[in-house]
Amino acid sequence: MAELTTLESPGLDFKRRLKVDLFPTIWCPGCGIGTIMIQLAMVLDEMGLDETNTILVTGIGCTGRMGSYMKHESVYTLHGRTLPVAEAIKTVRPEMNVIVVSGDGDTASIGGNHLIHTVRRNARLTVLCNNNEIYGLTGGQTGPTTPTATRTLSSPGGNPNSPINLQGLIRSSSHAMYAKTTVYHQLHMRNVIREAIEHDGFSFVDITSQCIENNGRRIGFASANEMLTFYRKTYKRAPKGARQLAPFEIGVLYPDGHPSAGDGAAASTETGSAGTAAARGAAPGPAPVREKAPVSDEEKARRRAESQKRLALMARLDAAVKLDVATGKISLADALLAAGIDPDAAP
Repeated sequence: MAELTTLESPGLDFKRRLKVDLFPTIWCPGCGIGTIMIQLAMVLDEMGLDETNTILVTGIGCTGRMGSYMKHESVYTLHGRTLPVAEAIKTVRPEMNVIVVSGDGDTASIGGNHLIHTVRRNARLTVLCNNNEIYGLTGGQTGPTTPTATRTLSSPGGNPNSPINLQGLIRSSSHAMYAKTTVYHQLHMRNVIREAIEHDGFSFVDITSQCIENNGRRIGFASANEMLTFYRKTYKRAPKGARQLAPFEIGVLYPDGHPSAGDGAAASTETGSAGTAAARGAAPGPAPVREKAPVSDEEKARRRAESQKRLALMARLDAAVKLDVATGKISLADALLAAGIDPDAAP
């Protein structure tokens, strides 16, 4: 069976943005940072951004290693100093796209004062914040975004403090764009990263991400997949017209006066449309409750059987054809027909 190992493989052009010869990465198995890196690489490739027009700035921490794996000019700064370094670069090279990639601790704790004033000055920067709610690299201490009562290495009895409100801080500016997404919602993440880079002003993408080794297991998750499942079940797109994102909502909030303001915070959808969001203003009422009809055990078993059958059939296809099916270029039925495979025959 042919394997997709070259840059010419369909749908994998983004690999030219990565130093694949350095893989596997240093990150723990199940870490969300690799997913963020892949989505960023896809966006950069789609937008035609490379080492000639884009600079990455990273800070100390697990997320800071991302610059080492991407084929871009990058600066590995001191802890918490990503934003002043990024502002300096943008000042002397205003034609360059400057993207900051850092963790929540690096951004909102030791770098919190810089964040306040970078937002205030409306610096033309894009910040991608890997928000895993913990200090991961140093073993799992309480960080600025750690939820109250969470047990960590430095708060075994539960975090007594309230987490910093990143949305409120960013939205205190009349110019800044704020987006919330998760590592599970990959297409949504890619859309909002693109919107953030295109925004003419300061933009901040708050990405909820899993650190299974130094956070997830301590708070009761057995695996990274279980954390991703939690994101899938818990996070919902904000309702159209929302002027702020409620807890566990994803979406984009543009400043007042932006052409896209008022289109709805849920416009960046999983269908691939590059969406927009609502402007800042009075907080809406509580988000509507989204009730779903319970699924019977029989229906769950039927769906599981269908999924297993589909996987078995996909496994019999050539790798390139599987990719075409996965991306919707061809239906599974047509792919099987072209390959001369009877879908009803036993594997």
